[in-house]
Amino acid sequence: MTRKNKGEFGYLSYKKKTETIKTILYFLVPLSLFLAGILTTGTKKNLLTIVAVLGILPASKNAVLLIMYLKSKGLTEELHDKIGKALENMKQDGRAEVLSHLDLLYEMVFTTHDVTYEVPALFLYAGSVCGYLKTGKAPKGKDTQTLLADLEKHLETSLKKEGVAANVKMFDSEDAFLRRLNELKPLERAADAPNQATGRILKQITL
Repeated sequence: MTRKNKGEFGYLSYKKKTETIKTILYFLVPLSLFLAGILTTGTKKNLLTIVAVLGILPASKNAVLLIMYLKSKGLTEELHDKIGKALENMKQDGRAEVLSHLDLLYEMVFTTHDVTYEVPALFLYAGSVCGYLKTGKAPKGKDTQTLLADLEKHLETSLKKEGVAANVKMFDSEDAFLRRLNELKPLERAADAPNQATGRILKQITL
């Protein structure tokens, strides 16, 4: 199983596998202690039972995290290929300079107190963050445009708190996202693309 880091294609699939293994192990440890206590003392009223009960807490916490990963779909091979084709087109039509100042992040999942936003792909360029938000079934009381606006505000606010100003634009369709990616023009100044700090912060606030 090849390790994947946040922002890489295949990250969610990797985390689903690793967190499944961790969750099973976390539950097996307290269960083993509980059974060992009964076998050695003949009763559930022993110190190992207390330790086993306490061990359920981190196991349950990890189970919640696992559920979050399992609910996320990730980036499809089809969209990944389309993005790769768009990048290849940049090289062929003389926009190789764009690629040197462009950063792509995949399979980002952002959460607020009431909504989970799945962003299969986003790019950082010229002080801007542009992404494709998979809206699916909107939560009660929220339409697609509200979801897009709320996520844009959430990301801009999170970046601003860390001293990074960025214009965030989210699209609710793959075609709109790919069209924006294909429209990128070479930068006038390299300093206009503080991608490293922006990417680091976005990775810190994603699942």
